Amino acid sequence: QLKQIVIAKSAFWNSQINSWCLQQGIIDNLGNNTATIKRISFNDYNLKLPKTFFKVVNQERDPYSMSLVQAKDYLKLISDSNNLAKIRLFQVRIQQKIAFPSICLIFALIGSSIGATFTNLNRSQSFGFCIAIVFTYYLLGFLIGSLGITGLISPIMAAWLPNTIGFGLGFWLLKRAN
Repeated sequence: QLKQIVIAKSAFWNSQINSWCLQQGIIDNLGNNTATIKRISFNDYNLKLPKTFFKVVNQERDPYSMSLVQAKDYLKLISDSNNLAKIRLFQVRIQQKIAFPSICLIFALIGSSIGATFTNLNRSQSFGFCIAIVFTYYLLGFLIGSLGITGLISPIMAAWLPNTIGFGLGFWLLKRAN
């Protein structure tokens, strides 16, 4: 529940006292209901928040449009917050960004194994089969990634389990083709 609103014209980080120094502002203290407001004006006010607080507020927060380095930096910024859902989302997305390049190897392994096994497929059947494999992989990645974001499995497992299943399927198909 919101208990206080602080508005200031300027703010700077004071490293000697580890707090934000706000200048020329007001503090609205809210009571149990919003009808009770006690307003206090100030020239200087020290606000005990982490140094990274305003970076978190001002930075873009979408892990899907961030690079790996940006996502790791943002995860460091929000690691002190109590927003576990957002922290897990960034942990999973970081691991997925690391795991993503291995998809090429997985699709090559599965594709070559299927090509060696099913030589009697025509082009349209092969193309349809390829689309089905890609769709299945991405659906599996989405579902398992969701399990990681909700905290049912670890972020590393959420990112790498689809790849592990893909490699397992590819090696099984390759063995079967021989």
